[in-house]
Amino acid sequence: MARTTRTPRRVRGALRVYLRTLPSGERWWWVHVPRIGRKALGLADDTPQTEAYRIACERYAGGTLAAVGAGAPAEATISRLIELYAEERRGAYKARSWHSVALHLVSWAEAMAAQNITRPSQITDAALSAWITARQTTADNATINRALVAVRVCLAWAAERTPPLCGVTPMARRDNLAEVDRTPHPLIPSPAEWRKIVGELAAEPYAGRWQTATQQERHAANARGVALLVAVAVQTGMRLDELRHLRAEDVHEGSVEVRAHGDWSPKGWAERSIPIPAGAASLARELVRWRDAAVGSNGTRIQLGEHWINARLDAAWARCGIAGDAPRMHDCRRTFATELVRAGQGLTIARERLGHRDVSTTERYLGRYRSDAAAVVPDFGVGSVLTAPAADVIPLRRGR
Repeated sequence: MARTTRTPRRVRGALRVYLRTLPSGERWWWVHVPRIGRKALGLADDTPQTEAYRIACERYAGGTLAAVGAGAPAEATISRLIELYAEERRGAYKARSWHSVALHLVSWAEAMAAQNITRPSQITDAALSAWITARQTTADNATINRALVAVRVCLAWAAERTPPLCGVTPMARRDNLAEVDRTPHPLIPSPAEWRKIVGELAAEPYAGRWQTATQQERHAANARGVALLVAVAVQTGMRLDELRHLRAEDVHEGSVEVRAHGDWSPKGWAERSIPIPAGAASLARELVRWRDAAVGSNGTRIQLGEHWINARLDAAWARCGIAGDAPRMHDCRRTFATELVRAGQGLTIARERLGHRDVSTTERYLGRYRSDAAAVVPDFGVGSVLTAPAADVIPLRRGR
């Protein structure tokens, strides 16, 4: 007698995934949730049933199925999700910040596509680990963390959007990497070494093959301009981008203001007032005048790019004859913070002057100088009680 095949019985109170055909003819996976009803998983019919069950169980455990309505649209692809994120959220970023975020998102989407992952529901912990491992061959942990934050925020927005574009992904529980490459107290130029560098920058020899009077004048003006840029950066602790956008009206006799204007704003909107000596204010005004009129020997405008500045710092450092790597503009802020703390103003004041939100960031800016190695340990006076001469004791005599 032939055996008949029985249809498996449905287990009461259990999740059940099934394919549903939409009016458009497309077939998508749905799930029946006990005591809630049917919910769209947003998975096309090319997704295996076992994978649909896994995703349904994961979303149910995370409590996201109850928040998704029965009529929710299908899950968006990663590329479409990023497009919608750009359309709806780009205005929340500054232009400079959005450019960085967009590069991170596109790079991540391409890396996922290389692993045949085109939808958020296909993202796995293994895929994310593979992406991070590949990135570590070309980028440091701090750069990878910025990409992690950009992707995490984008996917969280997609999951919380109305209607949602995807469910919760493993990226939500992916922690940032430890940024172990940061040196707590790096070796930085001391104020005395910065003075040598500024002097060499101002006296930079002309390296052109042909020298006309105009070219020599422009070169001398630009040599002094770069020297002004470094000197003002060390004295104020301002970022290079802040010095690029410094206005004459922001410089006062006893302070310099870092204020947003036009389409520009300082990093993290860290507007602040920095008290400075009168001499530094005079240099800052001269810097603004040179920057706004600076042209190269060929007559083109100078944009104060980091490559252009670093080439002059490298040459000046070599002429100084100081050992070690040449400093960069960000080291000016490190010297500024170190000097403030050594002068007794403390980390909190340094944090405010630098425009940091967290004092722990300021603490990482503190550095050490080459001259510190030769510093003599001061006499704390603890042993003076043992080396001081004994006081004379006058004996008492009985009266007669």
